[in-house]
Amino acid sequence: MKSRMIAGMLCFLCLIALTALYPTRCTAAPVTVKATGVVDFVSPELSTSASVDDPIVSYYTYDTTWPDMDPDPEEGYYHGSCAYDYAVGGAIGSPADVGIAIFNDSFGKDEYQARTFLTAQPDPGPMVGTLAPWCFQIVLRDVTQTALSGDGLSTSPPDLADFGTEASAKLIYRDAINPPPAGVPLPYVNGDLTSLTAVPIPATVWLLGCGLIGLVGIRRRLHK
Repeated sequence: MKSRMIAGMLCFLCLIALTALYPTRCTAAPVTVKATGVVDFVSPELSTSASVDDPIVSYYTYDTTWPDMDPDPEEGYYHGSCAYDYAVGGAIGSPADVGIAIFNDSFGKDEYQARTFLTAQPDPGPMVGTLAPWCFQIVLRDVTQTALSGDGLSTSPPDLADFGTEASAKLIYRDAINPPPAGVPLPYVNGDLTSLTAVPIPATVWLLGCGLIGLVGIRRRLHK
C-alpha cells in the first residue's frame, strides 16, 4: 500500500513536470544560451530608446538536431522557431525565430552569428517615431581563424575568450512606415558582449527524470 502511494505521488510529480515543459517550442535537443553586454553606441535617431552603458540581456534557444542548410563545408546555417528574448535599453522583444550562422576558416575569419528578425513577432516594438526594431544579432569574430573547429552546432555556446576581433550585440531598427531600399544604412544600438553561457537544464527536467527513475524502482519492487 505504501509503495503504491509513493508511486502515485511520483506520477503526480511527473505530470507537473510535463505540464511545465509543454510550452517549450524546441523539444528534441534544446540548448538555451544567455548573453549579457553593455551598450557602447547609439545612433542619434534612437537616443530616446537606449543610452551608452545600458545593459544588454538576451536568451536564445536552438536545437542541436537542426539540419545544416548550407552545403559549404566551411559554413553552417541553422534556423528554427525557438525562443529569442532580448532587452536592450528600453526595447524588449520575444520573437519565435532563431538563425545561427557559423563560418569556420571562411573568408579569412572564424565567425559565429545568432540573430532573429523581429518580423517574427506580432508587435516588434516599442517604436521610436516611425522606427521599429527589425533585427537583433550577436556576432563573434576572430581573424586568426583559431576560434572554431567546425561549422556544426554544439551543445554549448562558443567561448568569448576565443574571439579576439569582435564580440558584440546589435539591435537594428528600420522605418516601419516607409521601409528604406536595400543598402541604405540603418540606425542601431550596439554593445560589447561580456558573457555568453549555457543556461542549466530547468528544474522541471530534473523533476521529471527523478520521478521516472523512482517509478521504475518501485515497479521492480512490486514485481519481486
